Amino acid sequence: MKKGIKLFSIITISVIASTLFYIDQRSLSYANVGMHINSISELKKEEAYAYANNRTIYEFIYNDKCSDCLSIENSVTKKIKYLSKFSTVLMINTDNIELVSYIREKSIRMTPAIIIKRNHKIVTIYQGTNNKIWSRLLDPQWTKVGEK
Repeated sequence: MKKGIKLFSIITISVIASTLFYIDQRSLSYANVGMHINSISELKKEEAYAYANNRTIYEFIYNDKCSDCLSIENSVTKKIKYLSKFSTVLMINTDNIELVSYIREKSIRMTPAIIIKRNHKIVTIYQGTNNKIWSRLLDPQWTKVGEK
């Protein structure tokens, strides 16, 4: 009987460890796109640089442990990588305590979310997982509408 309990315990621990490792590895692909912001001053500096160079700013707000963020990950990361070639893509992780006030100030209540800015103005804010909306928002042609 004791062998059965030990075996069950080992299997349970192995399954839990494997699951946590898988989730941790899945969250790493967001780490490879855009510029990760660590402070309000860094955010303001990058925004100022983007505005000075007439670049559209994409602020992608996410959380490493967010299942909704992981659900759109495949469709979003490729587009973010592409956009970062000619736009400013700022990655904001909600785990960063220093950025929580900024996230709240923009009325962000869930992740994933995106704030798109151009010419010192917010063009749009979206929160959710609708892949059609994300595709439209991350389409460079859509974000250039209204630019001269």
